[in-house]
Formats: sequence, C-alpha cells, structure tokens
Amino acid sequence: MGLERRDALVCRELNNQTKRESATRAAQGKKQLARLLEFTLNGRDRADAVADNVLLLDYLREKVGLTGTKTGCDGGECGACTVLIDDKPVLSCLTLAATVQGRRIDTIESLGADGQLSAVQRGFHEKLGSQCG
Repeated sequence: MGLERRDALVCRELNNQTKRESATRAAQGKKQLARLLEFTLNGRDRADAVADNVLLLDYLREKVGLTGTKTGCDGGECGACTVLIDDKPVLSCLTLAATVQGRRIDTIESLGADGQLSAVQRGFHEKLGSQCG
C-alpha cells in the first residue's frame, strides 16, 4: 500500500472517529439540557420533559399536537403563532417553552366546548383565516 493511500485511510478513520465522538457529546449534551416543564395548557395540568432550546410554538405543534397555533413568519411579525399566557397575548415563535413553567397557556383549541366551534373559531373557519393572527 502506498503512503498516500495509507494516509488517506488513516485520515478517513480519524474523521469517522471524530464524528462518532461529536455525536456522542451532542447526545449527552441534549440529555443535560432537558427539564421537566409543568404548567396548565387549555385548562389541563401538563408535565413534559422539554429541551431548553425548544420554542413554545414547536412544543405545542410537534409534542402536543395542537396545530391551531400556526407558523407564519417565524419572526414575530404576523401573529399567527399567538397564544395566551396568563391571559396576555404572546408570540409563541419567540418564546422558549421552558419559560412557561407554572403558568397557564391557552391556545385557539381552548375556545371550543363540547366539540362545537366558538364564534372566533367559526369566523376563522368561514373566512379561511388559518394564517391570520
């Protein structure tokens, strides 16, 4: 085996080893960055392990499955991601989920009762306002 070929194989193995070590460190780091989040969501107590860097918008849509809170501009300008935190409107695309510890969050899904749409939900549905804030 020529020197160049051997050097290339050694470099490739070192690169692969570095990637494995980086992935292991990243996985360990993610475990350390999660916390137990306890709060009230749409009138129900909830507790979940949530990473410190997860946005409230992503948590609601991906972890909880509440898709009424919409992704619009991802910059806090359109209001499609607005939720109520302790009765105050907040842009969930700019809010870390970890900051709602012990608080009350209400989404658009909380407005309906007994499977019936509220007046606000009905208005959004009738006017096709799914991306409006």
